Amino acid sequence: MRKSFVSFLFGSGVSMALAFTPPAIADTPGTVPTSASPTQGPDMGISGVGTGLSQFYTTTGKIFVSVDAAGSNDASHSVEVEKPNGAAKVLKAFLLAASHPWEYPYGTHIIGDGDVTLGGKPVSWRAGYLNPFPGFSYSWHSVLADVTAIVRPVVNAAGAGRVPFKITEVNTASVDGEILVVVFKDAAQPRKQTISLQFGGLKPTGDYFLISLSKPINPQNPKVLSDMGLGISYSYQATGDQYSIVDVNGQRLSTSSGGYDDGAAVNGGLMTVGGLDDSNANPADPYQLPPNMETYDDELYSLLPFMKKGDTEVRVSTRNPSGDDNVFFAYLLLHGEAEVNKDTDGDALLDDWEKNGYDADGDGVVDVDLPAMGANYRHKDIFVEVDWMSDASHSHKPTPKAIKDVVNAFRNAPVSNPDGKRGITLHVDTGKLGGGNSVAHDPDLKPVWTEFDAIKNANFDPKRARIFHYCVFGHNYESTTSSGLSRGIPASDFLVTLGSWDNGVGTRKQQAGTFMHELGHNLGLRHGGNDHVNYKPNFLSIMSYFFQMDWLRYKNKDGKLDYSRFSLHQLDEDDLNESRGLDVRGGNDKAIRNYGTRYFDPAGTQRVVNQSRRRVDWDRDGNPRERSVSVDLNNDGGLTVLTGQSNEWKNIVFNGGSIGAGEELPKLNNLVFPELTLEEYEEMKSTSTILD
Repeated sequence: MRKSFVSFLFGSGVSMALAFTPPAIADTPGTVPTSASPTQGPDMGISGVGTGLSQFYTTTGKIFVSVDAAGSNDASHSVEVEKPNGAAKVLKAFLLAASHPWEYPYGTHIIGDGDVTLGGKPVSWRAGYLNPFPGFSYSWHSVLADVTAIVRPVVNAAGAGRVPFKITEVNTASVDGEILVVVFKDAAQPRKQTISLQFGGLKPTGDYFLISLSKPINPQNPKVLSDMGLGISYSYQATGDQYSIVDVNGQRLSTSSGGYDDGAAVNGGLMTVGGLDDSNANPADPYQLPPNMETYDDELYSLLPFMKKGDTEVRVSTRNPSGDDNVFFAYLLLHGEAEVNKDTDGDALLDDWEKNGYDADGDGVVDVDLPAMGANYRHKDIFVEVDWMSDASHSHKPTPKAIKDVVNAFRNAPVSNPDGKRGITLHVDTGKLGGGNSVAHDPDLKPVWTEFDAIKNANFDPKRARIFHYCVFGHNYESTTSSGLSRGIPASDFLVTLGSWDNGVGTRKQQAGTFMHELGHNLGLRHGGNDHVNYKPNFLSIMSYFFQMDWLRYKNKDGKLDYSRFSLHQLDEDDLNESRGLDVRGGNDKAIRNYGTRYFDPAGTQRVVNQSRRRVDWDRDGNPRERSVSVDLNNDGGLTVLTGQSNEWKNIVFNGGSIGAGEELPKLNNLVFPELTLEEYEEMKSTSTILD
């Protein structure tokens, strides 16, 4: 049985580039190669995100923050962690990295899981952004990972002082380096501090990001600290004609940002961040160009000169005149209890928006009345606007029951909230919240995102972009029978396309399952939990093609619409213990006692099991008690280890795409990754058997 696996290339370790005749001469580091052509190379439609910085972590308390970066083309290089004292404990640790497009063969280089190791351990990325290179079809690829599990045991066991971590890179000449950020809980600190970490990519041609403060600070207080550090890749100043400009609240902060003082003067080592051993003293002359010194400006700044008493918002604008600096990270460190972009329930919708409404254009008038729509700043909310195609013969408008199925699944999610109630409130606007309407029928969206954008631009209020995901229930795209498509992982746009399915619009279960599946990609979820390996028996989620259309096997029938809520043990296809079946990590198998599963037997036939927690006859020899059998359970042509440890509800990314406090993100459109097709589904269904 042939299966078409979907790869979004983020986290897959796959690099794509267009090969052509190599340049005859060496090119200057940090600049566009003289032999590069703006028409060469693919426009990489990966991750669906690009411009803007969004907050991914903030905390307030007695904390200490260590930030360091390193880059080189050596076999390895090191970053350091500053531990303030022996009693300080690691609260969180994050690693960031960025690639560049100008290592032959030219083209966007994707940094995959395992391409970078920290302390000898491979790093899996939590998020990835593409920032388009001006005038070319290439992009920087920047990635972010939570590396607390790697850093915490090493640093907590160390004494006060610097703790080094060795970093290695696959394709080191295409990766400019890494930034390591470590936040400590430190009772010895004299006062509370607030840290805000931002990630994404600012357009070199001019861009900005906002930092909102729930409580203003007084910059006139001599004891107050308000520092900002910028992380920039592909940054180079040795010739004095490449630099980034930084303005804060409309005033010039620096005209000489963006050196390679944490890296090396080679493509693949051009990394800098304001951090260890840097000073927060601002350039004496904010209009001074860099005097051919990569260390003239160290990217660590004090924001106090640019703030007034009572300010609750900081606007940071950047521009790189030569078009080749990638500002992909920023952090703000404040003395005091000011809360940055306060989001009590963690749903990426700021408290101020959920309490008072969202003013998109800053004119003092609420543009999106979130309280009236039922938002609650103490309970997680997700908003989706749905438009649908229709003509005289049929309508793709989802049935109310299908939408209710998904709403109920989110309501019953095992997710905690500050109000003490569990679940997520999913608001689906099909016409009752100021949006959602019928659009002209198009039998085939091609090119898919170009035509999608035409529909969106005509029907979706851009003032809603930070609040609402946008979905179109359409017919087909790219001449396929694919059931749907997400703009990326994570993202804020998606499609449901069931025009080739039952009745030309899909059944209630197909509509609900596909809507929740594609929304899941918008929320950062993958086909295999922590990877894109599909058809895993030990991944009980609507994100698996096994369960997208017919839902999870529960109480002897296909009837449960859900993301994975269990961390299951891995299945080694070359060493399967049939007596254990599916095994919950931690030993509480009662949690899955009502769940069945699906798998492929040695003949490639799909099997459906009603009871999966023990005694599953994987090899179909009539003896379900064998302790070591070999079966290709997901029918991918090999015997591999299928990971299963994923509680997806705990891993939802709420600020995908343009959602939340980041900037509106551009769409990268040309690559298409078809999802589950009708042909694949029918082939799978034609060989299924229910077992006891």
